[in-house]
Amino acid sequence: MTEIVVTGLRKSVEAAAARKEKAEQIIDSIVADDIGKLPDASVTEVLQRISGVTISHYATANDPDHYSAEGSGVAIRGLSQVNSLLNGHESFSANNGRALSFEDVPPELMAAVDVYKSQSANLIEGGIGGTVDLRTHMPFDFDGQKIAGSIKGNYGDFAKTANPEGSLMYSNTWETPYGR
Repeated sequence: MTEIVVTGLRKSVEAAAARKEKAEQIIDSIVADDIGKLPDASVTEVLQRISGVTISHYATANDPDHYSAEGSGVAIRGLSQVNSLLNGHESFSANNGRALSFEDVPPELMAAVDVYKSQSANLIEGGIGGTVDLRTHMPFDFDGQKIAGSIKGNYGDFAKTANPEGSLMYSNTWETPYGR
């Protein structure tokens, strides 16, 4: 006898809707089940699925002559001044802006991605367009063992070189005499 298991995304959609409803500002959220199921290579590409968020497909913001297959820059409501948070704390990168290089973050690491389209007093200033908060998985988020990963590669026919990339997330919990 064959067993068929049907799973849904109802809980993740309900969690995202509850987060939007309880927020004091305009927020959109994608939770882990949605991120893990999307065929996206980075958080930047996950962000483009949120209404009001667009991404750039240029190698750098100042060089529109060089197209990039992956998304790079994030704009919220047409404004590229986007602030980024990692688990609610300010973070930055060396990409000449206030935002992280979202294209370098694999979706498997994320528990949720929140996009704040309006500011509140507890958010750090600087995100004129909005704020993106990347919430990573935390210890004890999962019961038992969880493995998620992705592998991809690009081959440059002009340079005759390959550029492999990959990400892996592994989590496991155990019951001990002292607790979980």
